[in-house]
Amino acid sequence: MKPGEPTAQPPGDGSQEGVAAILQAAERGGGSVSSLGSVLYGRYSARTRSLAANAPLPPELSSLQTLAQELAGRVDAITAGAVKGGEDPGFTPRELDVAERQISKGLAKLGPHEDFLRQASDATQSDCQALALLLKHMEGARDVLVGRQVGGALSPNADLGLRLLGQRLQALGVLASDLNLQQAQINNAIANDHTLRTLAESTVHGLIAQLRAWFTLNTPQPQASLGEDGFLPSALATARNMAQSQTEAPGQGDFMAQIMPELDRKLSQAMARRALGDDLCLRVGVALETSLPMRALYQNGVMTALAQRLHAVAVRFDNDGALECCAFSSKGSGKSGQSHLLPAMTPSNADGFVRRNIHKNWLKLLGREAAFAPLIQQFLERWFGVPVEGHGLRYQAGELWRKLTGRWRKPLSTLEKRIPALLVVVTQGHNEDITETLEALNKAARQNMFIMFLVVGQGGLRPELAELLHVLPAVDSFRLSNLAALDEERLYQNLLSPKLAAWLKTR
Repeated sequence: MKPGEPTAQPPGDGSQEGVAAILQAAERGGGSVSSLGSVLYGRYSARTRSLAANAPLPPELSSLQTLAQELAGRVDAITAGAVKGGEDPGFTPRELDVAERQISKGLAKLGPHEDFLRQASDATQSDCQALALLLKHMEGARDVLVGRQVGGALSPNADLGLRLLGQRLQALGVLASDLNLQQAQINNAIANDHTLRTLAESTVHGLIAQLRAWFTLNTPQPQASLGEDGFLPSALATARNMAQSQTEAPGQGDFMAQIMPELDRKLSQAMARRALGDDLCLRVGVALETSLPMRALYQNGVMTALAQRLHAVAVRFDNDGALECCAFSSKGSGKSGQSHLLPAMTPSNADGFVRRNIHKNWLKLLGREAAFAPLIQQFLERWFGVPVEGHGLRYQAGELWRKLTGRWRKPLSTLEKRIPALLVVVTQGHNEDITETLEALNKAARQNMFIMFLVVGQGGLRPELAELLHVLPAVDSFRLSNLAALDEERLYQNLLSPKLAAWLKTR
């Protein structure tokens, strides 16, 4: 039975008419006057199947209890004074944004779920009332027939009707019990939904608001400049403000601040074509190949322009506007690849980023070929805490010292590991560590991470790797062949491929 479907009524408006109709049918040798009992049973069975398919809790809210407990624990610690004077409360503003989006998506799913349960409850209650009235009529008719049987005035057909009536009453009694049990289960599910909604709304409006207030009072900028709505200002607005207030270092950041609004507009158009919402929040990283075949692209400024365009993606999707970067290559056949962690590209250092971090360190970064495995392992460690296996990772001096002394950085929280991440690998295509790359990609497939290979020039990925792209759901590639004129609209449209767009809609 579909929720909301009108319920048939038993024969007759009054009890006496219903009894008379059933009695007349029984005297003809039938069990009841209508097939209403069978109709009600069919509805009960259909509703049972529908509940089994649609009543389970939406997956967006399945981990809400754990999430709310984590947030509540930090609020309790702050209230009790255990976290004071700017100490780390256990969540970053970006993680709070992710938590809020996760809860909001769950609440959006919970609305239709609650509507379904309410309709099922109304339909079950209506069927219970119809069945109760039908049973009352049938019991009245049975009592009349039993009285006639005692008096010896019961015909053979009526005797058969009485036996059939008894069997039908027994079967419908079981159905009545099942309907009452179904009603109780639906009411319990409705109560659970109400509890979850209350918990989710209090988490969004209460706990997260308190943590945001803590950041406002205890953390220097950018957290100290929260907007009126309690959200951090977008990285795009931060870039504009920096360009307007740069008095100490004239000229720094001017170019990126000028082109960022136009890049953001073109990226918004690409998002609209893929039906992506404006509430996406994910980490964004880029890996830049520094092999010998790529040297000319650095010298003529193509890689600088490309890195700046990719930085606009981080500005749009990542609250802190930071594009996490590394440079990778391989020294040649038989030698391990290397991945050098670079500073993150931010609105304040985007101008001249490639010149300062790659051109000036070209001899250290230069390799003969590409190797993908080290860079994938490096981002798996940074974003998800996956232990690094093998060699080939390079860090800046300060970061290496912190890693060796055990002060690398705080352990990643459960919520931080749930933040989706996009890694763009800019490469000429050919890599020598195919076996290690396939292993690294399989490891990345178990994390909340999408890898996009951006092939520049006329090269291409190795066949073994190209075939794997059709198998793994979170790996894709596209080619940027016209390097003389960088078409930003086409770049963003290809970057937000249908495969990536479908992946993002499930986050």
